[in-house]
Amino acid sequence: MGAISVSTGGRKVASLARALALATALASVAVAGAADAQNRRERQQRAPQAEYSEAFVTAYNAVQAVTQSGATDFSAARPLIPAMLAASVSNDEKDAAGNMLLQVGQNLRDVALQRQGIEMMLASGKVAPENQGQFYYYVGNFALQAREFEAGRTALRQAVALGFTPPQAATDPSIDPRTQILQSLFLEQKFPELSQSAEELVTAANGAAVPELWLTYGLQGAIETQNPQAAATFSVPLVQQYPNPRNVRNAVRVALSQDGVRNGPIMADAMRLLYEANAMTAEADVAAYVGSLDARLMANEVLRVLERSSSTNVIPASDSFHTENFATASERAGPERSAAPGLLREAQSAATGLEAYEAGEIYMSLGDYAQAEALYEMALTKGSTDRDRDLMRQAIAEYRGGKKAEASATLAQVGGARARLAALWQAFIASQG
Repeated sequence: MGAISVSTGGRKVASLARALALATALASVAVAGAADAQNRRERQQRAPQAEYSEAFVTAYNAVQAVTQSGATDFSAARPLIPAMLAASVSNDEKDAAGNMLLQVGQNLRDVALQRQGIEMMLASGKVAPENQGQFYYYVGNFALQAREFEAGRTALRQAVALGFTPPQAATDPSIDPRTQILQSLFLEQKFPELSQSAEELVTAANGAAVPELWLTYGLQGAIETQNPQAAATFSVPLVQQYPNPRNVRNAVRVALSQDGVRNGPIMADAMRLLYEANAMTAEADVAAYVGSLDARLMANEVLRVLERSSSTNVIPASDSFHTENFATASERAGPERSAAPGLLREAQSAATGLEAYEAGEIYMSLGDYAQAEALYEMALTKGSTDRDRDLMRQAIAEYRGGKKAEASATLAQVGGARARLAALWQAFIASQG
């Protein structure tokens, strides 16, 4: 399973300090800082006035003077900062100094200075409780930008514990602190912790939809740690909640990589899921589908697969793979259709279920899904040689025949090597409403 890597559709992994998120952070810190200052003034009116040493007032005023009188460049404040920090002894002084560092850092676009300022304010104990989560969030982002991942995660976890999530995270989950924690674990390649952290988030959601990024990161962590059970925890909701072609294809690839499940019949049912989800986007998918069916045995279904792959330009009609298999399937399609009624009669009179299964395959190929469903059911009733296989085929025939509820119920009975694939089929069907 470790050889599989989840595709992200060609997207680059977002920087932990994305320009948009950082711009939002800086603007919000400024607003929060002003609001916090107002809150402090209101509290100070009700409480004993803060006292500052003469040394601090002198050093602070020297820095403040640079920022006033309409100044647009606070560079001259930088050499004055050490003296202000050295004079910051009491919590009131640390709070005021931290606020000044934040202002200067914002003007100079100095992330380290901004982070130092916010950390000083938090350490002073003077930040209003309702603003603390937001401040920890920015500390975490600044730390991640400096690639201090552990420090960043510590601050972001504190932000989460205090209930802070940027409002914009509702439409952009990448700036959610929980997403940023997962991303930092991915960048550090701490895959066991990544998988565990993502699984905890999914579990805490208690069945509710979670951001796609959480599931994608979790799946990658499960793959890297070769944990099939955890992989299912993420791949099934990925397909159910976000059934786009990339996610379905990734989930199927992971399922096929587990337990060495790559034999022809299972491969056929996996590729049928890709077909139904419009997720056959690679030549290898088409080749696997056609190869698992065999153009000589299920010719009509092979023709449908090849026609779609050529119409979507996955494998052009001029490609030798297409032309050779299309010719074989075209030659066999007519005789296959002609043989179907006789196979049906043989299945009905046979004492075992083998003949019914074989006839069901032909009717599946012909696209007569109602008859295929009945034949797979007959095979199961008379005695199937592979119960899980026949249940899977019956469910696919039911789904293709428009009987989604029945298909899902049938899939719930599938076990053995097909169980994970059956779960993906169920998730996909659930996503269709």
